[in-house]
Amino acid sequence: AKKLPELARGLGQGMREFKRATNEIHEEIKSATNLDEPPKKVTDHSTKEQED
Repeated sequence: AKKLPELARGLGQGMREFKRATNEIHEEIKSATNLDEPPKKVTDHSTKEQED
């Protein structure tokens, strides 16, 4: 019966560590792909200059 709190504490610490690691990976992927920035429009001005 004394081992149950130790097991629960260990499980809680393991879950916290797992959640922290997954959050770090998620943030790393998010920053690498720049999801928080809107996509930039690509404008091609070279075709207009050739037509003039």
